[in-house]
Amino acid sequence: MKNWKNLAGAAALSAVASISHAQWDFECIDLNNTAPFSADYGITGLVGELVGVTVGLSGTVTWGGTAGPCYNPAVTMQARGSFAFGVPGAGTVQTALDDGMGYTMGFLGEPAGDFTYASLVVGSGANNFTPIGLSGYRVSFTGASKRYGVVIWDSTVNGVSVEVELQYRLLADAIRMRWRVFNLTTAPADIGLMWGMTPAMHLAGSNTDATGFNMANWPWSTNSNPGGGKYIDGYTGFTMLPSGKPIRTEKKFFLTNPDYPQFVKTLFGQEDNIGMRIDNFNNNGINDADATDTFLVANRRYAGQGILSNGDANTKIMHPSLFADPTGLATENDISINELAILQNYPQKSVPGNGGFRDIVHYVRSNWSQGFYLDPYSMLIDAPTVINYESGQTGDSHSPNPMTIGAWLDNQYADIDKTVDMHSVRFTLDLPKGLSFDPSDPQFSSAFVNPNTGHWQLVKTLPTITANDLGNVTWKVQSDGVTYGDLQVSLTAEPIPGPARTITKTIRVAAKPTYTFTPGSNLVTIPYKLGDSSLDQTLGLLSGRDYVAYAWDPVLRGYVPTTTAARGQGLWLVPTATDLGQITLNNAAYQDDTPTGGLLVSLSKGWNLIGNPYNYPIKLGQIVGVAEDTPDNALTWGQLVQNGFVNSSLSYWQPDSSLPDGGSYQFTGGTDSYMEPHVGYWVFVNTYGAVRLSMPAVYQEGLIGAGRTVNSNSKWQNTDRQWKLQLSARSQRGFDASNYVGVTTDSKKAAGLEIPKPPMAPNAKLEVAIVDPTAKSSSRLAQSFTDRVSKKDWQIEVKAKEAGDVTVTWPNVASLPRNVRFRLTDPVTGQKFDMRTASGYTFKMDQPGTRQLTVSMEPGGSLRPVIGDVNVTRSGRDVSG
Repeated sequence: MKNWKNLAGAAALSAVASISHAQWDFECIDLNNTAPFSADYGITGLVGELVGVTVGLSGTVTWGGTAGPCYNPAVTMQARGSFAFGVPGAGTVQTALDDGMGYTMGFLGEPAGDFTYASLVVGSGANNFTPIGLSGYRVSFTGASKRYGVVIWDSTVNGVSVEVELQYRLLADAIRMRWRVFNLTTAPADIGLMWGMTPAMHLAGSNTDATGFNMANWPWSTNSNPGGGKYIDGYTGFTMLPSGKPIRTEKKFFLTNPDYPQFVKTLFGQEDNIGMRIDNFNNNGINDADATDTFLVANRRYAGQGILSNGDANTKIMHPSLFADPTGLATENDISINELAILQNYPQKSVPGNGGFRDIVHYVRSNWSQGFYLDPYSMLIDAPTVINYESGQTGDSHSPNPMTIGAWLDNQYADIDKTVDMHSVRFTLDLPKGLSFDPSDPQFSSAFVNPNTGHWQLVKTLPTITANDLGNVTWKVQSDGVTYGDLQVSLTAEPIPGPARTITKTIRVAAKPTYTFTPGSNLVTIPYKLGDSSLDQTLGLLSGRDYVAYAWDPVLRGYVPTTTAARGQGLWLVPTATDLGQITLNNAAYQDDTPTGGLLVSLSKGWNLIGNPYNYPIKLGQIVGVAEDTPDNALTWGQLVQNGFVNSSLSYWQPDSSLPDGGSYQFTGGTDSYMEPHVGYWVFVNTYGAVRLSMPAVYQEGLIGAGRTVNSNSKWQNTDRQWKLQLSARSQRGFDASNYVGVTTDSKKAAGLEIPKPPMAPNAKLEVAIVDPTAKSSSRLAQSFTDRVSKKDWQIEVKAKEAGDVTVTWPNVASLPRNVRFRLTDPVTGQKFDMRTASGYTFKMDQPGTRQLTVSMEPGGSLRPVIGDVNVTRSGRDVSG
């Protein structure tokens, strides 16, 4: 049940004292100082069960002394206009570690100094911004519903008189901040806002992480940590963007950058992934936030100046540039972050004079939830980010298993005289394949399998959630110990009254050393520490009788039989007699370097088979490599691609027992693509010199044993400006579908979209390739693009290892722009026809060999209806091979 507390004026300190967990309170105060607070010290705020905010109104607090803590000499800091955020009560159901946790410096009772505050930006010039609240507040009150609070300040910025009205509102585990800025002059004014935070995190009571620390992102001594904060593997905390490695040096991002981050997560640690999420624009259940245009992650203070400080902890001066950058254009500094700060810029907009106003809305929320923050109720799902695997664990070696999944609903029908209670509130949890309800759940007997989806579901009902209250339910869920990868759970809430809503959250389940081998070919890798590298010993099978394994020799450019497995390498495993089914590897253990990385994988010119060396996914963009041709500098994966050392896409085999070959090739996207565990990948090297890849550490949130305290592949969509035509071929015992020709907007993109054709699987019977001797990589391609719609011929080669009928289709032609005509030509028969008027073309191969076809593109279109498959009975003269 929600425990709202209003913190206001002189009553604030007694209200703080009534809350059992005080986080940063008195951590930086000299305990010999009998009067650290001035007589007029006052704060306000609201605290709920999941989140709270406090706002400094007046007075001062003194931190430190001749022997510290935190500061030497002592610093007396103004409370005016300062903020602090944290968890007043219980946090996520996944851990008790965040119960009572402070998210930012000063939470709960000491919001002061230059740690977390806002600056108003008006007009242009060197002095066009001023921190809000410096001149003191005029009005502060809390709504009678206790749903929100308001503080009003008056200010003059760059010669413009303004009134700033802040409304802070509690929504489940989020604080909604709405700044309403009134222009009190007669002329219009350009008004924006900068928001800065210092995510110095502090655990409550006696809580510590596995390394023994109770604070993160704060390196200095405190009363409970006289030796200072932790600094492990170059991190004082764990700060994550949607892509890339955790940040440990200063960064600046501009909205014009295509990689501008949607959000930043500031967490206590990688394993202890509790903390804040700060959004840069609308996403994930938020639809009314304003967008930022500049975003910095850097030091609060550094060598006398940081992005929020001039170095004295009291003079609030924001510096929206990286250290020692007079231009404001630098995007990175090789300076370690010791005292993490975040700075967001909300760009200026013209505000009419004579009382005209603009609103700026942003949110501060917890990291652990997925939710909606929309009236008439907020709704959260609380599930583990990851299910870990370690060979030393008991049971099925997954942890946590069983797991707890929680649901929260915050009833916001709370306006005074208009309160409405919710009744018979139904929560339905839907589980994907691989997850089911654990028998320890008190309502396990009510769980059922949805006949339409095959998913387990369990409904739980709360009789009433009163207005201004927070209701929650939990389920006990178990993993089957075999299914791994990203599993999406779904939660539906149906209150009366109120609309039904559904939210989802992805749980990443680590792979364990159990493989399911399908009939046909299996392209795999073995990332585990093995007692014996022999495949027979590892699999418990006999090579030749039960299976055949093949490695790829890049020098011979062909398959070679293998009897051993090497970490970081891919191999083909082909069952010979029966379906091998599910096999658990013998003496396979978790790799100790999973949290640290560094395994080297050497690549040669042409095709190479590699594999993810871990049982967790890793992003391509996090791989670093050294090219022998230019060994002076290490390059990121993106730089290796940009410099032409490797092709941008990796190829992998997707098993599918319904296909004649038992599967088909698929391709990764860009640097945000993941290398999945257990999967082998083809990578093409363009240069003669070797390329050595250094595999990254696993930066998965919640990874067990990670001492650091620190988006899936995008799907292609055809448009009028950028599209691709799929070419697929099928025979009685062969299938090849992932082949494309297309158009994009410029030559650079066309080159980047080029994908070489990987070698055929060992037992594959059919292959389609686009033949282009001018291609920058291989002359045989799986994907070929041009940069304009004009007359263009693509030479297509169909290779069949068995005689019989072959059908070529182009299943997505209807999704392509109508102003483009496609024609297929068979030089053997001389037949030509419009590909928009037929869905396929069948020809006969009298013997194994290749058939050459031509796909032609030209401006124009066809309005004739599709007439179905075109069959050719004459086999013609095919090239044997």
